[in-house]
Amino acid sequence: MAKQLEALGKEVKMLAMFDTYAYRTPHYDAPITKVLKKGPLF
Repeated sequence: MAKQLEALGKEVKMLAMFDTYAYRTPHYDAPITKVLKKGPLF
């Protein structure tokens, strides 16, 4: 990204990257996985 900005004539003083931990959430599970995790439907 810094190289792209410099190619456009912009001055890049600092390029930083933040790495964070993403907790596991069932929100992104496939629908079949959600059904199977719920257990029997009766």
